[in-house]
Amino acid sequence: MFGRTYSDLGPVVGQINGEDIRANQLERRGYDWENGYGTPSDGQDTNRDGQPVRKLTKDAKSIIIFWSCSGSTKLLASKVACETGADILEITLRNPYPANYRKTLNRANCERIQNDSSELEMQLPDLSQYDTIYLGYQTWTMTLSQPMKAFLLEYGGEFSNKEIAPFLSEGGYGSGDSTELIREFIARDGGKNKKVDWTFVGPENVLCAGITDKFEKAGQKIFGPNQRTAQLEGSKDYALRFMNKYDVPTARHETFTSAETCIAGLKDFAYPVVIKEDGLAGGKGVTIAKNQDVAEETIREMFAGGQTAVVLEECLVGPEYSMFVAVSEDQFTILPMAQDHKRVGDGDKGPNTGGMGSYSPLPQLKKEDRQRMIDEIVKPTMNGLVQGDYHYCGVLYIGLMMTENGPKVIEYNVRLGDPETQVVLPRIKNDFAMVIDAAVNHEKLPEIEENDNSILGVVVCSKGYPAHPAPNVKIGKLPEGTNTYIDYANVKGELDNLIGDGGRLFMVISEADNLVQAQDNVYSYLSKLDLPDCFYRHDIGNRALRD
Repeated sequence: MFGRTYSDLGPVVGQINGEDIRANQLERRGYDWENGYGTPSDGQDTNRDGQPVRKLTKDAKSIIIFWSCSGSTKLLASKVACETGADILEITLRNPYPANYRKTLNRANCERIQNDSSELEMQLPDLSQYDTIYLGYQTWTMTLSQPMKAFLLEYGGEFSNKEIAPFLSEGGYGSGDSTELIREFIARDGGKNKKVDWTFVGPENVLCAGITDKFEKAGQKIFGPNQRTAQLEGSKDYALRFMNKYDVPTARHETFTSAETCIAGLKDFAYPVVIKEDGLAGGKGVTIAKNQDVAEETIREMFAGGQTAVVLEECLVGPEYSMFVAVSEDQFTILPMAQDHKRVGDGDKGPNTGGMGSYSPLPQLKKEDRQRMIDEIVKPTMNGLVQGDYHYCGVLYIGLMMTENGPKVIEYNVRLGDPETQVVLPRIKNDFAMVIDAAVNHEKLPEIEENDNSILGVVVCSKGYPAHPAPNVKIGKLPEGTNTYIDYANVKGELDNLIGDGGRLFMVISEADNLVQAQDNVYSYLSKLDLPDCFYRHDIGNRALRD
């Protein structure tokens, strides 16, 4: 038991302020405790409002959490705990209500004390052991008491995956209507008062849906761009118009809103031509068409699949690089750079994917070329974010290509990207959390420091990926590597019996003194796996080692 506890005393069913409470005291209050806890003496299975009573049993591990300005709820909780083995936790306050409110309990006093602030003086126990959480509330108004609201504001977020039922001091407990009342309050306000310094947003879909705007409206600090800014990733057309407006170099392009006009527009582009879905596509909505037939088929499929706009771009030539920039308003600092491998097959063959592997650092990238990327890409982009009042706070990914005419942007993402993140973050020497903290608090951003380690990772996929990944691929238990580790993605089950649950299943990563050793470590580990329904690329990192 926790908080103010009531131990198993046999005939003694509890204590209030240190005083033993016995069964005969309960009986004098007019309750028939043997015929249904909290049910009036008629012993029926419904409360006084005709709602079904949910009975506590010894079969489930339960805890009763309550506050009461009278003794009835304490008495009932004590009796139930004694007979069912449930634990009980009384909400305790730093500023308890005056004693006269407890002595003269009436509606006027109840309304008065509900307006007083409630300051908790307690901690929540570990809830993992409990099947059901019973929460007390005011029976005469069928509402949560102010202390219970304060409790849920602090701890309600811990209850999201638990079975919750109300606990009443009179008239039964467990009615459906009041369960909904509790659920609604937790969904709306649960955990608001919990000490959270800031939230880091990972996926792009929630950013495009406006999660940052909702957090900011609620006064919560969050690291991720707002909904308007997230359109830099959410719409290729929006991003290209941004680049045009603020003189950020990119490929020649044109956007179309129907298959017919898009096919007609092919005459203005040489082959191969890049065809992009306008909306979010998980990194896979890009096709490089080598001829008219492939281009027309791709365009029709994109529009038939629900796209309202499709972009045609000239096909740029040159090595691709991934640059991540931590941004706070007009400040920025650059994370270690990486190189992704988008095509599904060795030698960059086949369709685009979400990424088949990556590595960092980039020994083939000249310092002067990196500086050109900053001067010609990052700075104009930052200028646009500031001039356009985007108020960017988050990570901006810039996928770019070093062409013979200089660096050009391929795409923006508004978050850390997979699989580069797995090789970028371990190369940050200082504390990346301090960068985020400075960004959300509008303080000066610390410079990112890079260590000298080399990191390389290879993604293992289900057969058929990216078009039609095989379902439920058997993986089993993966062996531990001496100089490798695994980041899991689309898998399910237990670690000793894993099942593939998507396209890209996991990534094998090695950190070493140089890329040659990191690559050898990863492929040596992969060569020992027996996964007939999986595949991976065999040339991740070759560009750095070859060039």
